[in-house]
Amino acid sequence: MLYLDRSPGLASNLQSFAFNRGKTVQIWDADQAEAVTSLASIASPQDICWSPDGKHLAIAIKGNIHIWNAHNWNERLYQWELTSPASAIVWSSDGNHLASTIHDHSIGVLDWSKAQHLQREPMNENDLPTLMRGFPGKIRPLAWADLPPSADLPPILAAATREMVTMWIQSPEDWDSWLLDLHGDNVLDLASHLCTRWGEGTGAIAPAAFVTGRLDPVQQRIDFLDVFQNLSIPVMVAIGEQTPPKSKAEMDVLAHLTGVRVQYMSGSLGLHEEYATVLAEVICPFLQGNVTPDPSNSDNQAS
Repeated sequence: MLYLDRSPGLASNLQSFAFNRGKTVQIWDADQAEAVTSLASIASPQDICWSPDGKHLAIAIKGNIHIWNAHNWNERLYQWELTSPASAIVWSSDGNHLASTIHDHSIGVLDWSKAQHLQREPMNENDLPTLMRGFPGKIRPLAWADLPPSADLPPILAAATREMVTMWIQSPEDWDSWLLDLHGDNVLDLASHLCTRWGEGTGAIAPAAFVTGRLDPVQQRIDFLDVFQNLSIPVMVAIGEQTPPKSKAEMDVLAHLTGVRVQYMSGSLGLHEEYATVLAEVICPFLQGNVTPDPSNSDNQAS
């Protein structure tokens, strides 16, 4: 029987497993069910994470993150020195960025697309990782937006602390952020996939899910409607024709509110997964300001 010290020290890329065992991290071949190598002098790592392509392994140890090339375990490829010990690390879906939550209430982001071509440690100030500060408490696990390669969009990172979720998007000069705060209690976990922003002042769509310590304050239909009624900006709501009757009835009420444009289309509750292309064709003109909201347009159809 193989005893694993703790579950946070186990990582898999479907081809290999990496896990903490004693004062080493062992790498096992999943197909052959045998050890490939042991990385010595690595005791109790805070986290272990494979890059999405399985070519690199990042290990957080005390105040450093070490990155290895999976084709050469003889020496680490890169060392990232942190301001304080890390608590979690996560790669972006394209493997170009590595983010770390740090115990001093900050987040570090390494641009791996550049760093992997440098020496073992950065020498130029422009090559140093980005440090995001100002969080009021412990930062919960991070979530990168799962952006498709065809989207041609900058990386987007979600971070939760206390009752707030902060979204970060990379700009040419730095990282810009905005806050999601329409909920009631501490955020315990979050997940994010497609998050898209169009040009300045035109609109945004950011499907995201996060778990709070209690239900959000909206508990009755009237409270839900008040949220929309009090908004000073135009709103579009896409409703799937195959949505369960009770849920659809709740959504249909929005069609009668001032400033709310409703579009009906094929699909149920997961429009963004079932009919992503059609949904994009419906909402993009609205977000780009090419469609004037019309609250009386409840008969609009999107095929």
